[in-house]
Amino acid sequence: MSVKNDLLYALEKNKGKEISGQALADKLGVTRAAIWKAVKALQEDGYLISATRNKGYRLEKTSDIISEQGIRSYIDDSMKDWEIIVLQTVDSTNTYAKSILGKLSGKSAIIIALCQTAGKGRHGHSFYSPKDTGIYMSVVIRPDISPSTLITAAAAVAVCLTCEELTESRPQIKWVNDVFLGNKKICGILTEGIIDFETQNLDNAIVGIGVNLSTNDFPDGVDSVACSVFPKNATKNMFIAKIASNLQRLVSTGKEEIISEYRRRLMVLGKSVSYTMNGETHTGIAKDINEIGNLIVETDFGTDVLTAGEISLNKDFLNK
Repeated sequence: MSVKNDLLYALEKNKGKEISGQALADKLGVTRAAIWKAVKALQEDGYLISATRNKGYRLEKTSDIISEQGIRSYIDDSMKDWEIIVLQTVDSTNTYAKSILGKLSGKSAIIIALCQTAGKGRHGHSFYSPKDTGIYMSVVIRPDISPSTLITAAAAVAVCLTCEELTESRPQIKWVNDVFLGNKKICGILTEGIIDFETQNLDNAIVGIGVNLSTNDFPDGVDSVACSVFPKNATKNMFIAKIASNLQRLVSTGKEEIISEYRRRLMVLGKSVSYTMNGETHTGIAKDINEIGNLIVETDFGTDVLTAGEISLNKDFLNK
């Protein structure tokens, strides 16, 4: 790594604290002049670094630029070998992830874009991804669990846990892949599985996660159904690292904890929902989820088990 990147990592690890130029030079094995030059370069990149004579350098807590070093300063130690790739602009982080799977050589990865031009949602929907106001990331993992609905459930729980840890909000999950605050969506998730052709086992899972952090202006039609979480003291790097760390822990823990945490946060249980099955629209009461995250709905004609698709919450819920 370069002196600039090494310095950024050291400052991110000690964010809000002053570190002397000599201590940084000793830690990185370079001269104080090299530290000063790297600080100037980071300041030119937009990092809020203050310099105080006889005290040293401090990365201000309000500095909020997504970087590999910033993310690494917060992820779990068990993930230190993960690849972390930060992109300025990309069509879709999931599409990019698929294009580099061979280069990853089986390693897990976090891929982040500051802006997406063609953010992907489920069933061909798009995800609004303006520059700098959200988190647009894909996590590439080799999970020991299946089916993919469990991985999606784990990702939804990971986002909820992160919001609960870093903000005052308490989001809920709308089956199967949306995270809501109140009656508006703050996060969408798209899980795409890469199957081993010979064994037909899940080889890689690419989990696309988009979170509205501070987006104020949504396009017409989106503004009525979407909102942002607006964290006060948490940076984007913290959010990204926490989401990835929570997801990794959950998929490593197993099905029982995922389902338990997912069920606890579901906003649809006991509510009237509509859905399409075999080309027909049905209405029923969402009763529970089974051991792999499928939604169990009671209708006037029996019980339906939804394995995929979308549901709509009926007005009797939305008006409450």
